[in-house]
Amino acid sequence: MGKYSFKEKVKIHKELTSDQHLAADATLLAQKDPTNDLVRRYKLGTRVSDEEVLYRLLDFAPVEEIRKTRRFFEKQADKEVARAAAEQAAEEEAARAAAEQAAAEEAARAAAEKAADQPEPKPETPAIEEVAHVAQEAQETAIEANDTANEALDTANEALDAAQEALDIQKKTD
Repeated sequence: MGKYSFKEKVKIHKELTSDQHLAADATLLAQKDPTNDLVRRYKLGTRVSDEEVLYRLLDFAPVEEIRKTRRFFEKQADKEVARAAAEQAAEEEAARAAAEQAAAEEAARAAAEKAADQPEPKPETPAIEEVAHVAQEAQETAIEANDTANEALDTANEALDAAQEALDIQKKTD
């Protein structure tokens, strides 16, 4: 069943030898010759030489099919890397938004405590106006903190939507 002469096989083997394609070559060999001892050894996790698999594969598959299978495996690996990167970016954005929201809530709490810690002025002193002013500032700070937290949540949601769109586009291109 030899598809190539010995010289052709050696030449092609030298051109295609690469330890990066062992999984693709072993998968193709398993399709072409499922009873092959190298396939069994590979599936059992026993050390198998990529050169052995390629050399044996050349008896069953043409070079074009080997290259096509390798490209398919590379494309699948690239998609997994892109998917993982998109997920990581979304997680980082969500964490950043959560941290901003926590900071805003802490600022609001601090402002509220500051307003609560002010001694209650006597009605006959002009300090009433100062307390009212501090209370107003605390309320404004709390509103600003709440707005900042809402903006952070919106940004996180936008990042998650963008990541989901990227994953959907990637799925469509598959």
